[in-house]
Amino acid sequence: MKTIQSNITRFTILVLSICFFAIILFANQSYGQNNCAAFKANEATWYGIDFTRAKMVGPDFNDPQAIRDQFFKSWNDLILKEFKKFDLRKFFRKGNVPFNIEPVISRNSKVNISKLTTYNSGDAVIKETELKDIIKEYDIKNKEGVGMLLVVESFNNIDKTGYFHIVFFDLATKSVLFTQKISGKAAGVGFRNFWAGAIYNALKLCERDYPNWEKEACGNK
Repeated sequence: MKTIQSNITRFTILVLSICFFAIILFANQSYGQNNCAAFKANEATWYGIDFTRAKMVGPDFNDPQAIRDQFFKSWNDLILKEFKKFDLRKFFRKGNVPFNIEPVISRNSKVNISKLTTYNSGDAVIKETELKDIIKEYDIKNKEGVGMLLVVESFNNIDKTGYFHIVFFDLATKSVLFTQKISGKAAGVGFRNFWAGAIYNALKLCERDYPNWEKEACGNK
């Protein structure tokens, strides 16, 4: 009797182990497929530049209210006004990139300016879980397809560099499909253009790195 019970116990453990590893394997495969969906889509809607978790690091960010009330929108508008320069279709190999930046303009206008500036670069870190939370906060209804968002981590005036996360997400489920941290050197005359240079240089580098991201996400698919 004890031998039978022992055999049943071993069999049960074996079955549970197989199920556990099957679940892990399926989850990994599903995640890979989701990653790949961001690259296979011919169209991705541009949702703009999100500053809701951004930090302005170092000196010369003396007017955080102006940064929020004037420059957040100005930087977002610049991509639309100079679309030939900020060629998102070319950078991300998409046939079509429609725009919907109204949600991000509204969100950016509510940033707490008392928390916008810092002299501690350690304050300017955005975790992947925070990126998922940001996407969940977007009011996207009755939409399908892929969305694209640039989340600002920091404008760092110590090393004259902007740090960002490019995020692709599913519009219907608001699940994150792919994220990548990117950076660009600031360049230009005047405050707006100087940091617009960081945005441009970061996005421009995506054109170079995009094939490697796609290969990593899609493999031979």
